[in-house]
Amino acid sequence: MTCWSRLKKTASPAALALAVIEFLAAEGIVMPVLQLGLPDKLIDHGTHAEQLVSINLDTASIQSAIVDRLKQLTLPSKVAQ
Repeated sequence: MTCWSRLKKTASPAALALAVIEFLAAEGIVMPVLQLGLPDKLIDHGTHAEQLVSINLDTASIQSAIVDRLKQLTLPSKVAQ
């Protein structure tokens, strides 16, 4: 099973990623999408790395979110031939 992940830079969806999601829906293609992005709130001052950690957008948090999402997905069973 394929899981498409995207990381958006702003609180509103990025145009290209949104276009892809809309295309998939229009074509009847069902694919899980994990959307990660900046929260719609003030982010406390700190180093760039500290800010990313505080909003779960550091490398480890992104990896964890993807792994957790993949664990939630149900893989299709093999069709008997």
